[in-house]
Amino acid sequence: MRSKRKVAHESHRGIAVSATAAPDSGADVKFLNISKGTMNAAGDGAFVGTLSGPGPAITGTNFSAIYTGTHGALAVAVRSGQTATNANGAVFFGFPPGLQLNNEGRFILPCTLTGNGVTANSSNAFYAVLPGALQLVARQGSGAGGKLYAGGLTKVREEK
Repeated sequence: MRSKRKVAHESHRGIAVSATAAPDSGADVKFLNISKGTMNAAGDGAFVGTLSGPGPAITGTNFSAIYTGTHGALAVAVRSGQTATNANGAVFFGFPPGLQLNNEGRFILPCTLTGNGVTANSSNAFYAVLPGALQLVARQGSGAGGKLYAGGLTKVREEK
């Protein structure tokens, strides 16, 4: 009988499997679910992993993470509950599936923020995920370089 566990694929070999240990996430923390991941031509992968495990390791604020890497060399790029870069103390809350990784191992991460000063008009953001760094690209309700602004982050348009 075939296993019903989800796998993020690296060619024909999985880089992560649900119900197995989640790297860099605490003792006894496992992947509860793995989103459809993405792979680049260099063999690097990225996916959203929903985590399960004993408290206080897993709470309502740190239950998911973006993992990047290759088979046997996965690392957390960003985790829910982590302080968001350049967001005035807000923290990452949610990550949608469907990441697109480029051949340099970089991608744009649409995400939801919560916490300090976050409102319904400032809870969405885009971050560039670079090897070893996160960079805020745009945040709902904030200006972007004086020429553009994000209107709900579903479209970007020129200011008149």
